[in-house]
Amino acid sequence: MDLKPDKKLVIPATLTDVQALLNNAGFLNTSEEAMPEMSADNYYLTDDAFNALGESSRLIYVWDKNASSGGSAWSSYYRTILYANEALATLDGTEGPEAEKAILRGKALFFRANAFYHLAQIFCKPYGKNDAADNMGLPLRLAPGISDRSERATLSQTYDRIIKDFSDAIELLPDAVSEVTTQPNIAAVYAGLARTYLLMGEYENALAMANASLTIYDTLIDYNELDTETANPVELFNKEVIYYSNYGGATLLRNNTCNVDSNLFNSYEEDDLRKSALFDIRDDGTVRFKGNYAGNDSQGIFNGMTTAEVMLIKAECLVRLGDLPKAQQALNGLLINRYEIGKFHPVNFEGFEEGLRKIIDERRKELLFRGSRWIDLRRLNREGSLQLTIYRNIGSNVYSLPPNDNRYVFRIPDEVIASSGMEQNQR
Repeated sequence: MDLKPDKKLVIPATLTDVQALLNNAGFLNTSEEAMPEMSADNYYLTDDAFNALGESSRLIYVWDKNASSGGSAWSSYYRTILYANEALATLDGTEGPEAEKAILRGKALFFRANAFYHLAQIFCKPYGKNDAADNMGLPLRLAPGISDRSERATLSQTYDRIIKDFSDAIELLPDAVSEVTTQPNIAAVYAGLARTYLLMGEYENALAMANASLTIYDTLIDYNELDTETANPVELFNKEVIYYSNYGGATLLRNNTCNVDSNLFNSYEEDDLRKSALFDIRDDGTVRFKGNYAGNDSQGIFNGMTTAEVMLIKAECLVRLGDLPKAQQALNGLLINRYEIGKFHPVNFEGFEEGLRKIIDERRKELLFRGSRWIDLRRLNREGSLQLTIYRNIGSNVYSLPPNDNRYVFRIPDEVIASSGMEQNQR
């Protein structure tokens, strides 16, 4: 790997330097490539839009076995890890108030855990209890030195590290929500743990973490208060965001380029205000997404954490643990804020299968264009009843991606493999 520090990076020497390093939202909160959302089935491209893309984007769109990030997703997340490691190393050898150092250390651990989490969804197989110790994980860089050889840990070790970094951050960050959501805060740490445990199938732990996050902060947007006629009804840094981050440039996801899947659009009921707040119907009948929580797509594509996502994690875990009444209550608590006043009819699960499918459907409808759909496809394909083959149509060609295909894992950039000698992912 041997990621070289940016030439503009001044090695920190004081607590003020560390704070400045961890305030660099342009680097720490942004991934350069939206590969998970580019690969998902929330949208489609016309033949002309597809042909206008660069080769790497075309390969990603049709799940070609040779598709690669070109290095930008890998390097941007490992840049975040480098910054976090620089901060941690500096804090270990710098004098200063212990309370201030603890908060900075907690922030750095959050950034590192979150970066490892996202890297694992792109470059590792989905987590499974029975094979995590055998499958390849990530190089777990835990120090800022660039001369150490990079070797891939197991997938089990990778998730253990994510859990440990998030958990250690809990002990260090103040028990309050940060007013600046580009900065780590305790509610976001619990949300990160809830996300991670959900992917691991550890539903009791995921539920506990979701409840802990919501106890600290549970504010939702009432969509009745949005002006759905505007170009971007949802504000940047709105009150539902626990932690703000985004994917960088992805031309094929621009709302003037991609078309929302018609089945997805039609799955919203007429009284569901998300149908008008998140979408526009163009003159030709195609549907444009306008509900980016980053404000608009020139700001990137939001992939951060919201209270709505945490509520959905809570609802799913309750269903999986057999508590259907509380799962209904959790889901209804979210959905009543999405429907026109007086038009919402509370959901009532008649059994486990219905409850689980309803929540999975609502995850797709609530968290679309945030990278979550790709992550859900990966994890749910390990469950027979929820497996799904997805398709692309370009001209007369039909491309398909069946469940558990190797193409759900991206190739590590070739230059990283060449410099490190690590084993490459097979697609």
